[in-house]
Amino acid sequence: MGKKEGSPLVSQEIETFFPRLRGSLYKVTSPPTKKYNCIAWAAGDSTRWWWPTDEYYWPESVSRMETVEVFVLAFQAIGFEVCRDTTLEAGWVKIALYARKDGSPTHAARQLPDGAWTSKLGGIDDIQHEKPDDVGGESYGEVVRIMRRPSVRAISVSYVRSIGLTKEISVPSLFQLGYYWDAKIFLTSVKLDIYTALSEGWKSADEISASIKTDLAFTQRLLSALVVIGVITCDGERYNNTPIVAEFLVKTSPFYMGELMLLQDAEWDAWGNLEDIIRSGKPRVTGNLFMNRPDLAELTLNVLHRMGQRIAPSLAEKIDLSQYRSFLDVGGGAGTFSIAFCKRYPNLSSVLFDLPQTLPITRKSIEKEKMEDRITLVGGDFNKDPFPEAVGSGLARPNAGRGGIGGSPKVNPDRPPHQFDVVFLSDILHYQTSAENQALFHKLYETVNPMGMIIVKDMFLGEEGAPGWNAIFSMHMMVYSQKGQCFKGSEVTAWLEKAGFKEIREVERNTVFIAKK
Repeated sequence: MGKKEGSPLVSQEIETFFPRLRGSLYKVTSPPTKKYNCIAWAAGDSTRWWWPTDEYYWPESVSRMETVEVFVLAFQAIGFEVCRDTTLEAGWVKIALYARKDGSPTHAARQLPDGAWTSKLGGIDDIQHEKPDDVGGESYGEVVRIMRRPSVRAISVSYVRSIGLTKEISVPSLFQLGYYWDAKIFLTSVKLDIYTALSEGWKSADEISASIKTDLAFTQRLLSALVVIGVITCDGERYNNTPIVAEFLVKTSPFYMGELMLLQDAEWDAWGNLEDIIRSGKPRVTGNLFMNRPDLAELTLNVLHRMGQRIAPSLAEKIDLSQYRSFLDVGGGAGTFSIAFCKRYPNLSSVLFDLPQTLPITRKSIEKEKMEDRITLVGGDFNKDPFPEAVGSGLARPNAGRGGIGGSPKVNPDRPPHQFDVVFLSDILHYQTSAENQALFHKLYETVNPMGMIIVKDMFLGEEGAPGWNAIFSMHMMVYSQKGQCFKGSEVTAWLEKAGFKEIREVERNTVFIAKK
């Protein structure tokens, strides 16, 4: 049903053409439309029909031939790669490509954030089904390739930012930069929770307005603007989420990231001070968010936790800690990386050291994952207070006056006290001055066991005139902190070297460095 030709079916006939759906938990999630087909839907495009013939859209760099390998190339052109299986992986979107016995491609399905699958059935409905094989058989043939790519938001955070991406500015886009309207319209839509209201599929403006309790006429205008911006789609009088919005801005999604948008909206007024800050060279805030706004601090930790959950497992896989036992998580926030590394390495135990006011939030994450016996929480200021001591299994003996949760420390006389096998710090350097960071690395050096490792994750500026998106994030730090900024990777390398670390290596561009003692 990739081709647009042929009479459209009606929903009641679905099981006739796809008998494997009988008795399964599938559901129709859209009204019939010929606006887009299964290939487009799998690619995340609900605005046009994809097929390698002249009358339809097809990626320019890919030949227009109806073969499986050409379809693989088409999806590779938009960031997909061939993978082994359909297992749900955090931070990845997967698709399944189908073909008949003669090798002719027929269909593509896309995995949803909860592990279910979605298919556009030619010129009729979108459906949600349990597994790719449910729509296999005589009509579509069988699954012949599984592919995956990082979720769009994951790309923007970990790839586009890291490679120092810049863009050419046209005259229209130059003037568009001066309009903040799109941003405020979008942030308002998140506050109103429009996308959760659309989580069950197509709805009219009347239904949406009633669900979010807003004025109907003004809601219609807002919905029209959101269609133009591209975050929702419209099919006549009804509206629906785009796939990316459904993944990240529906509250019931395990990958919900709306809190990040709510945080941006809370910062709206602060950005009005930018000109004065730049002219005066003086920040408008004292300290930082975690000190001044406990309400927003909790929101920020939740955002960072959700973002971290998408990348922490892959980082734990990439950096081999199988020979280590004790792990110090400096400024560990919600515990995202301690959880990921401890899950990946059963012999590893972590001490998470952060400000006392953040630990109640951390405790919730640790208890939810049932990791209390592997992760100990210790309160303190890493710039002012001594670090906790590591003993034996990597659990901590807190310094006098500190408290935490977790199992009782176990003493192993064969390992030196005080020091840790691995020290990890994530996204704390950009809150500090260069001098504070240098002092911190000297302090951390004394905390690491001989032959131990330090892992440094942050948002570093690219070198050689290509600072990347992190240059914009550094402006955010100018507005919203007293002394925060982003640093170059060469600066973190210099701090590590001066502290005494060796074998310094960048394992993720402009994001993660590791070094040995």
